Amino acid sequence: MRDYFDRYIRDERHLAAVIAYIHGNPVKAGLALNEQEWVHSSARLHGKDNGSADVLVGNLE
Repeated sequence: MRDYFDRYIRDERHLAAVIAYIHGNPVKAGLALNEQEWVHSSARLHGKDNGSADVLVGNLE
């Protein structure tokens, strides 16, 4: 069986979920206490503090 990873972003809701997942990775890995603490995260640049990626998705238009 061949490995396949779908990379297609279907809509803004899906994009928000993907961004939230990516922002949470350093916290889940124990590299940071929160998303804003991780120096390489865009979460801190957008004032993201509630687990939502809406502020990023809203800037797409």
